[in-house]
Amino acid sequence: MENKSKVLVTAGENKSALACVRALADRGITVHVSAHSRLAIARWSRKGSQTHTLPDPREDGRAFCKALVELQQRYHFHAILLVCDYEISAWLEHSHTLDSHDCVNEVIAIPGKESFRIARDKSMTIRAAISAGVACPATWFPEDHPLEEIARQVSYPLLVKPNVSEGARGITLVERPEDLQTTLREVEARWGPCHLQEYVPSGGAQYKADVVVDRNGKQHALFVCRKLRYYPVSGGSSTLIVSEHHAGIEDSVRRLVDQMDWYGFADFDFIVDPRDGEAKLMECNPRFPESLSVNIFAGADFPWLMYNLIRHGKVPEEPDWIEGRYARFLVGDILWFLGSRERWRADPGFFRFFDRNQTYYVERLSDPGPTLCYAIEVVQTLLSPGRMAYRFGRGLRQRAQNSSVDR
Repeated sequence: MENKSKVLVTAGENKSALACVRALADRGITVHVSAHSRLAIARWSRKGSQTHTLPDPREDGRAFCKALVELQQRYHFHAILLVCDYEISAWLEHSHTLDSHDCVNEVIAIPGKESFRIARDKSMTIRAAISAGVACPATWFPEDHPLEEIARQVSYPLLVKPNVSEGARGITLVERPEDLQTTLREVEARWGPCHLQEYVPSGGAQYKADVVVDRNGKQHALFVCRKLRYYPVSGGSSTLIVSEHHAGIEDSVRRLVDQMDWYGFADFDFIVDPRDGEAKLMECNPRFPESLSVNIFAGADFPWLMYNLIRHGKVPEEPDWIEGRYARFLVGDILWFLGSRERWRADPGFFRFFDRNQTYYVERLSDPGPTLCYAIEVVQTLLSPGRMAYRFGRGLRQRAQNSSVDR
């Protein structure tokens, strides 16, 4: 019977993992949670039946894969949801070196190595978008042409963007030609290879789009939501988001997914260019987004769809998702309120806490454990300069004459 199904949700430190745990448990599925830390919000949810500690794949990818195989051999999960891209990356790189790795391959749905590389490397994503005819900001690739030649072609301000990063970390604004070479060298020293992209002026809406693709290339539950608020205020992770159709974005996702030969779940970021009103692709994230709660709340239950794709090889047809459903990351939204000049003019207002069309990323009265866990984590972060620098080192940074400051 379906209610005897057993699923492992990984990366329990993430809000997206918490959303997966709650959604699957609400469907009657027994959910196990893995994480590399005991202070992981999904581990503290009463919706999970059992928790496991696995090595951090960013520190030892092979050890993570080995532990995952051993866990599957012991518990025989019907599906494993690899929540984060660094877990998928570790599995694609190391799993073939392990005996019995097929026991995990049978219960996951992830893209092939080349498709994943295109999605995770933002410069390769932009190249794929250009090939698919998907609108994106003008982009230059330092590996293709000498920097001196690129410098003569670009206009300022200009963005230096790491090819692989998350949370907008490392993205730096260059406003003067004489700063380009130095800035590129500094960002590459910390974040690795970069590409250059035109700066899209503020004023346009930001969107996310999500989709599940089966083995036949058929796309399911293509979902779009608009970021209403985010932190850092200059541009970072969403703190309030609403489900909203956008025909142009949906068409772009369909074409790009086909171009990438995708399988499984994918998440995309778009921004509307106020100069021409066109929604332009910014990046693809081959992982569940932190805002996954809004998808589920609106009726696009991606954890359930992925479970069915893995276990049954097909995705059930469900009614279209509902527009006008909100999800809120309360801690981040408080930080937005403290830092935004628009705090009193926001629509919807900041103090709208109890709306029946709104859910929360973490907070839930019927499941208080994750809120307590997150509160403890925040205190630990405030007491650790290193954690503070990483947690809040997001968003667009400006290359000033003598220093880099938050913009």
